[in-house]
Amino acid sequence: NITMCPINMYNYYMSTKNKRKNGKKINISKIVSNNNSLSPSNYRDINIKNNKKLKIRSFLKDLPFLRGYETGSSAYVENSKLAFIRTSNINRISSIVNNDSCIFLKPMVKDENRIIAHEDILVVTDANISDSAIFIKLTDNNIDYTFSSGVVKLNIKDNIDKYYLLTLLRDNYFKEQLLAVTPKGATLKHSGDKFLECFLPHNDNEWVIKKLSNVMKNICHMEYLCRNKLLEIFSIYDNELNSFDSTEHKNLISKILKNKRIDAGFYSSSVNDFFYKVEAIGSNTLKDLGFIIKRGPNLAKRDLGRSIQTNIPNKKYYRLIYPSDISDSGRIVKETYLGTSNKIWQLSQGDILFSGEGNVGKTFVICDNLNFTTNFHGIIIQPIKNEKELNLDRSIFVATFLYYMKHIGIMDKLSVGGQGGSFAIQYWDILRFPNISIDSFKLIAKLYNNAKDVDLFSFNFEDIKTLGIYQLNNLIIKGNNIIEEILSDIKNDSLKPEHLYIL
Repeated sequence: NITMCPINMYNYYMSTKNKRKNGKKINISKIVSNNNSLSPSNYRDINIKNNKKLKIRSFLKDLPFLRGYETGSSAYVENSKLAFIRTSNINRISSIVNNDSCIFLKPMVKDENRIIAHEDILVVTDANISDSAIFIKLTDNNIDYTFSSGVVKLNIKDNIDKYYLLTLLRDNYFKEQLLAVTPKGATLKHSGDKFLECFLPHNDNEWVIKKLSNVMKNICHMEYLCRNKLLEIFSIYDNELNSFDSTEHKNLISKILKNKRIDAGFYSSSVNDFFYKVEAIGSNTLKDLGFIIKRGPNLAKRDLGRSIQTNIPNKKYYRLIYPSDISDSGRIVKETYLGTSNKIWQLSQGDILFSGEGNVGKTFVICDNLNFTTNFHGIIIQPIKNEKELNLDRSIFVATFLYYMKHIGIMDKLSVGGQGGSFAIQYWDILRFPNISIDSFKLIAKLYNNAKDVDLFSFNFEDIKTLGIYQLNNLIIKGNNIIEEILSDIKNDSLKPEHLYIL
């Protein structure tokens, strides 16, 4: 029942025939087996130079995966002991499942066969297809996690290293293959079980498997620690501020005239309660704490001159980090490199990058000699130059408190406009920072910035859990870079000797 003329497929085949080493016909049987799809892109081969590759199916048991189920919104509740992992909880940014933003379900819809265990690997087959992550659960919070029908849980063979498999699944080679065989044209993509026929660039050298596994295992647990340490910092601020009781507040016309704002969120009870508690504990302005603020540089051609951006590291280029590159766990998830004919200024030790537009309130502090630039959507909070080193702990306090305000929803109410809002420089005079205890101040600084030598090629959880968020962030970036380098060499059949892969 093929109703479309296959002329497009024929033209595609003829135009690419001379570009392939071996001409390959598309048989009618293959078209029928591919749901009668006549889209040429669905028959595109994604090849690599190395022929040593295995289908995903070969890493899995006879029952290769278990698909999740849909409960319907009638099963959603505000809180329970059963949480629901959806496709949005798995993404390319993180190697671990984000279980902080789960929907809770009524306990009676629980399916014991579809409960996720520690170190289970999940793959998305609908919407953001091919995104893969591992489930890390190091503490027992008495919550069971299940998953939606757009997600599958892999049944991995006992002799397969899970973290090694995860490195292969998160490589772009898998994503490109699955996209090629997934029907186009739909708003929501569905790949079904086609992922089982995709290939992974396997190498059976023991040192390759061990190195990739240990680096990925470190990355996953470091991401977990980043998130938990940031939540611990938030709990410290909770304890400091919640020692004061709320009180009734009145929004007087004089207050509206003073602030020159009429948006309701700005005068909400949550905002009034928050600033009441900050004032009750004692507070300072940003200027009192010794900081100034300014916009990030404009990356327009008139300021940069001739310029080029690339994802390939280049020592002669500027490291460029956009505010949107800060994750919800307070780490940098992407770096771009910018070459310019004109000089532009950079952020350095003690400086804070603040997301001033879009997803307002995310922050990142530079705690060592790392320098980078940003764009006009970022707001830069700088300590007075001659006090930078002395103010590093204070920079961490300012940055984490701003992030705490985002976490509890205050920053969303203070920002203006749509599309995620904006918190421009002219609004900063309303902010106040509490005089927290010395012990809390020092603990927050240590949770964010605490250095220790760690070998990413081996895994020791006791070592990495002492690191600060900043150090964890840097090691995650290094780990992802070494994984990308090794996998690139495997795919290109140019693997170097073990001792040449260094961090």
